[in-house]
Amino acid sequence: MVQFGSSAACESAGRVATIVLLMACTLRCRAPSEEGLFQALPGGAAGAPIAGSGALPTELPAGGENEIAAPGAGGAGGSAEGNPPLLGFGGSTDESPPLPGLAGAPGAPDGSDAPAPVDAGVAPMTECVFGEFQAPELLTGIDQSLNPNLNQNLWSPSLSTDGRTLFFAVSADGIDEQIAIATRDDRGAAFSPAAAVAGINSAGEDGTPLLSADGLSLYFYSTRPGGLGNRDVWLSTRADARAEFTAPTLLAGVNSADVDHLPWVSPDELTLLWLTIRSGGVGQNDIWIARRNFRSDGFSSVAPLNGVNSTSNEGRAVLSNDELTIYFASERPGGLGSMDLWVATRNDRAGSFSQVSNLAGLNSSGLDLDPFLSADGRELMFSSSRDGRIRLWRSVRECQ
Repeated sequence: MVQFGSSAACESAGRVATIVLLMACTLRCRAPSEEGLFQALPGGAAGAPIAGSGALPTELPAGGENEIAAPGAGGAGGSAEGNPPLLGFGGSTDESPPLPGLAGAPGAPDGSDAPAPVDAGVAPMTECVFGEFQAPELLTGIDQSLNPNLNQNLWSPSLSTDGRTLFFAVSADGIDEQIAIATRDDRGAAFSPAAAVAGINSAGEDGTPLLSADGLSLYFYSTRPGGLGNRDVWLSTRADARAEFTAPTLLAGVNSADVDHLPWVSPDELTLLWLTIRSGGVGQNDIWIARRNFRSDGFSSVAPLNGVNSTSNEGRAVLSNDELTIYFASERPGGLGSMDLWVATRNDRAGSFSQVSNLAGLNSSGLDLDPFLSADGRELMFSSSRDGRIRLWRSVRECQ
C-alpha cells in the first residue's frame, strides 16, 4: 500500500514520473540538502523570514540591506527596466503597490478595526450567486525569491480571511517541505516573493498550513519529534496578528500512530478535516472529520467523512462556509490525470455527501491536488504539475 510520508516511498527522486502518490511523496519528502529554499533578491532580503511570526512589518523599510522587495516595484529593489512586469496577474512596474495587509490580520492594513475588503476599493457583497470557475491561472511573483539552483515544488495553498496573505509549503530535491508565506494587495495583484515563516519550520517536514479565520492559529502537519506517528497535525497560536507564533503543540484528539496530515479547519474552528491512513476507512488515504463544541476543547467524534471516500487514495479536502459543498483531491477512476480535483454536495451539515463530480475544467493530465476555497468563495487555489513541476494555480468565479 502506498503511503504518504512512508520512508520507503521517499528513497529516490526517480519516482517523480510514475504514479501520483509515489510522485507526491517523492517530491514532498527528501533528505536534507546544503542549499536553502530561498535566496535574497538584489536590493533586499526577500527570501528572509518575515517579522518572525508570518506577519508583515507595519511599514516597508525605506531601503537597505533588510528591505523586503515589493513585487514589480522600482526603488531599491531595482528599476522598472531591471524589474519587468510579472507574468500572470498584476505585477505592473508603473508604481509601487500599497502596503499589503498584515499576514492573516482580519482588520485593515493600518491596524484599525475597519474590515479589509478582499478586493481593494470594492464594497463587500452581501449576496452572491456564483458563476462557473474559469480556466486556471498560474500564481505569479512567488518564485522570485526561490533558489533557482533547486527544482522547487509548491504545495497546499491557503489564504487568510482578507484574501491578502497566502500560506503554502515549498519542497525541493534534497529539502523537505517548509511552510512559506507571500502577500498581495488585492485579488488582481501578483504575490510578493515567497518567504519562510519563522518559528514554525523544523528539521523535519512541515506542510499544509491553514491559518484560522481570526489569524491567531496556524494548523499544519509535521514530522517533528514529539508526535504519535509519521506525520501528525500540529497547532501554533499567537495573541494577535503582530505577535510571534508560540511553540507548536500536537492538536488534541485527532492524531494516531498512523499518518495524519493535510488539515483544514472551519472558520469557527469547530470542524476539522484531515487525511489519515488509519484503520476504519474505505481506501488508503481517506478524508476524516472531527468536531468539538468549543475552541478550547480537544476534537472528538472522529470518523471517516461519509460519501466522499473511495477505495483509491484521496487528497486534501476543504468545505464551503455553509459546509454543504466539499472540494477535494482523489485518484479515483473517472479523472483526467493521476490525481484530480473533485466536488460533492449535501443538503444539510448532518447529511452525507453525494453527487460527486470531477472538476474537469480545472484538471489536467498531470497532478492536480491540494484545493483551497477562499473565504468569499470566489477563488479556488490548488497545486498542479501541468507545466512540468508542482506550482500554485487558481481559478476564479464571478458573482452573477
